[in-house]
Amino acid sequence: MAKVEYAFSLKLQRIMTASEAHEAWDNGELDDKTEFKCCCQECSARITCVNMDKEPWQMRVREHFKVYGEHSANCTEIMRPHNTDTKKKRTELKEAPKIREEIIFHLKRPKRHSETKINGKNDDRRAQTSQITSLRGTSTAGKDSERPQRKSNFFLLSTLMRKYIHAKKKNDFNGLKVSLELSGKTYEYSLGTLFNELGAANIYKEEAWKTKVFYGKAIIRKNSKNEYWINFSDKFNNSDLDVKCSIRKEIIDNSHNKTGSVHNIENFVNKEAYCFLLGAVNITQRTLYINIQSLDHIACSFDDVKKMSDLMEDE
Repeated sequence: MAKVEYAFSLKLQRIMTASEAHEAWDNGELDDKTEFKCCCQECSARITCVNMDKEPWQMRVREHFKVYGEHSANCTEIMRPHNTDTKKKRTELKEAPKIREEIIFHLKRPKRHSETKINGKNDDRRAQTSQITSLRGTSTAGKDSERPQRKSNFFLLSTLMRKYIHAKKKNDFNGLKVSLELSGKTYEYSLGTLFNELGAANIYKEEAWKTKVFYGKAIIRKNSKNEYWINFSDKFNNSDLDVKCSIRKEIIDNSHNKTGSVHNIENFVNKEAYCFLLGAVNITQRTLYINIQSLDHIACSFDDVKKMSDLMEDE
């Protein structure tokens, strides 16, 4: 059964990674994990997005695609390994293309998904198919074929959190680049520079305005107005000030899927967990506040991020 990194959504009519499919499910845009097919228009192979319909804390294996059945004989999405004996059967040579994934994280959602861009092209099937096939060359002896590359568009910090945990297990924070789109500008980070662990990271007043991911052990409390407070037990390495986050009504109302986002955070109320926040830091005399724009920019995990053996396994 071939491993694939992207598939065509029959409902949304566009190419997606498994992580993008999970976000679409979380937002209520997808509801059937079996409604995918091979990206090649001439191929009839059906694809399922495993764990698409599970919350992050319910997964022991990350969301991923699996092919059921065989690819068509003329499928362009099958590539042959480098320097393989040509006498071997075609079925022995099947291998799904490996994607060099780059991520664009949008702090604000476009009015329509088609307004998101991939290398200057709208995020529709024709543009993505053209982009992918244009990057694949013909393999020759002694030379690997050029592999496809695309940019994934994400809106939920929980998706980036899982990417970070995977990179932490592999001890490879520089292998994945994230372009953060903020106020019409794009800032590029590696996962290692975008994610900052409280207790290890420093905070400086002249850089506090920068939007990054900050995380550490915390307890989430809920008040009588159905608003939330996040109180971190960890502090910045060079500061004795407490670190907190106030999630007011306007932040909750600004969330794309308000009901789903509130349900997610409710699972962690009054419990100690690792909290990840995407925002800037406001420094006061007594407290450091991490300010977020919506519940899309918070992610939580009961897993101890420092213990690699307890983290989600790869598919």
